[in-house]
Amino acid sequence: MQKSLYDIAVKMQSGGERETLELLSTFEPVIHKYGRLLDGEDTKQDLKLHLLKAARKMPLEQLKDKNNKVIFSYLAKSLKYEFIRLSKKNSKKIEIEQAFEVKNVADEAAMNSEIELLEMMEVLTAQESFVIECMYVSDLSATELAQYMKISRQAVNQTKNRALEKIKCLYFGHEKEKRKPSDSK
Repeated sequence: MQKSLYDIAVKMQSGGERETLELLSTFEPVIHKYGRLLDGEDTKQDLKLHLLKAARKMPLEQLKDKNNKVIFSYLAKSLKYEFIRLSKKNSKKIEIEQAFEVKNVADEAAMNSEIELLEMMEVLTAQESFVIECMYVSDLSATELAQYMKISRQAVNQTKNRALEKIKCLYFGHEKEKRKPSDSK
């Protein structure tokens, strides 16, 4: 004959090992379900430990009904709340890991763009490099840069266009197509 959960809980609270194993086997499907949903390293062990703690602390004298349904409901709800607590803890851990990953990806992208910028500047002459840096990094206009360099605005724009053309060739790997004279009849 099957023991009632009340009898199992009473004997377990007084230190019965057999009753502890019976209680764990009774709640094994629930523990397995929550453990599978959480997919953590020690999730099932955490849930089993929580079940045993809840069963030991369960106020048996204060229960109105001492039938299986009430005790099972009490312990199942306790497991459910522990599952919710563990899932929140797990989601916070995942959020922290993802934030760390995003930061690493952003740092890597910034480093790669700096490396690419340095590679670009090696292709350019000193004047072209200076013009690109002033116009795109320091945000100076062609007129301001022309006044500073004491050259014409058109010369600044020509230098800028020449530098941008070199950068395009570096990135896209093609030479500037020269205009071919069209056949005129």
